[in-house]
This record gives sequence, structure tokens and C-alpha cells, in this order.
Amino acid sequence: MGTVPELALRQPFKLMLQLHTPLILPNVVPRLDTLLHEAACRRALDWATEHPLPLFYDAEQGAYRASQLIFGVTPNAGLEAHSVGMVTHLQSLPLLAARNVRAPLRIDGGDWAPKLTNHPGRLCPYLIFYAEGDPNACVDLLSEIPYIGIGYTRGQGAVSVMSTQPH
Repeated sequence: MGTVPELALRQPFKLMLQLHTPLILPNVVPRLDTLLHEAACRRALDWATEHPLPLFYDAEQGAYRASQLIFGVTPNAGLEAHSVGMVTHLQSLPLLAARNVRAPLRIDGGDWAPKLTNHPGRLCPYLIFYAEGDPNACVDLLSEIPYIGIGYTRGQGAVSVMSTQPH
């Protein structure tokens, strides 16, 4: 793991991210160490190397001390469910179908037309992570990831760091 001073890696903290657009979760809810690993790889432009993370690694447990994503709600703003429509990938037209000049013309595009699929999106005021490590280094590293979740390339799951608090 990293060579960051041990004292800086032992601070328990609560990290709050503000969620700006609906988040579409993958099958496995993201953990803070996973997001930080992706951010470290993006910063170094190297996904083949194991990068040091500013989190405490618990050798006894065999994992970083970091929580999964938790939805944060307030009395005025709860967790909302939104259906998010996204266009699926375009499929190339098979050459066999392109050669069939006697086939009827379909105005709906047929099987190769892009389809609009709905995904369950969730929107709440903020996202929370609990961890043990260096909160300032975590915030600095998370600046590499402006979006999380599925559909991040289309603007879903836009986040910004709200605050870190000792826990």
C-alpha cells in the first residue's frame, strides 16, 4: 500500500457529496475506496498499476476502512425515484439485411434502430461515505471524478464535495 504517514491515515471522517443529477446505481453499490482507486488511475492515466490510497488499510480484515455509498436525506428533501431514459448503443446493420433489396421499407428502424431504455435513477440532497484515512487527500483525489454510477458519460450522477467532518 502507500507510504503516507500512519497518523494521517488513521483519522475517522464523514465525507458528504452533493448529488446534482439522478444517480443510476450499478448492481454493486460503490464503496469510497473503489471511487478513490478510479480517481487515482485517472490522475496517473494508468489502470494497470495499484496506486496508494489515502485510506487506512486494515490488514486483519484485508480491506480499506471505507463505507459503501449512503443516501443522505433531510426533513425537507428525501430520496426521490426518477426514471432516466437513455439511448442504447447503436448496432451496425448486418450486411445480409442490407443486400435484401426486396425487403419492405420500415420507418421505425427495425431491430437496428436505437432504443430508449429506462433506468431507475435516485436523487437525494447528498451522498455520505464513512472512512478512516486522510480526508483532505480523499477530497483532492475525488476532484478527478465529477460523475459516478451508470450513465456518468451522459451526465448522470453529477457530484461535488460538500464537506468532510471528523467522526
